[in-house]
Amino acid sequence: VPGNLAVTGTTSTSISLSWSGSSDTGGSGLAGYRIYRDGSGTPLTSTTSTSFTDSGLASDAIHTYRVSAYDVAGNESALTGPVTGTTQPPPDTAAPSVPGILVVSGTTSTSISLSWSSSSDTGGSGLAGYRIYRDGSGTPLTSTTSTSFTDSGLAASTIHTYRVSAYDVAGNESAQAGPVTGTTQA
Repeated sequence: VPGNLAVTGTTSTSISLSWSGSSDTGGSGLAGYRIYRDGSGTPLTSTTSTSFTDSGLASDAIHTYRVSAYDVAGNESALTGPVTGTTQPPPDTAAPSVPGILVVSGTTSTSISLSWSSSSDTGGSGLAGYRIYRDGSGTPLTSTTSTSFTDSGLAASTIHTYRVSAYDVAGNESAQAGPVTGTTQA
């Protein structure tokens, strides 16, 4: 019987298996291995290798596998297993929602404070944080996991404009909220 059957990896469309080799003492010689999926009595496939990748699967799906060895004469071992693998969720390509209610919440002679309402992420990877853009720049001034930010070290009596976007763990970024404009005090 093949030994040490294990799931060695998964993607959103595949499950990989490996096992240790069998020996054949009957004289005809080991021919290969048969892979059975989800309790079927008919082999999914056969291979001469001690590993197999079941591909073309649906994402976020559970499958159970057993493996047998067979020889040239057609004798088949008992099944090893079962082992169970789950394909990964589909890749997250959905951006979080746009941050809401962006406002200037306070000013001093050297700072402008902002606040906004939180975003949600439905793509599956989870909300990572927010990026703050100042004065129309395409490069973020900074990022934060908070729903507020204070831009400090500014000159007195200066005007600055801000936008805020949300981004998720997969790197998807929402459209920008804003702009809002704040003026540091004299």
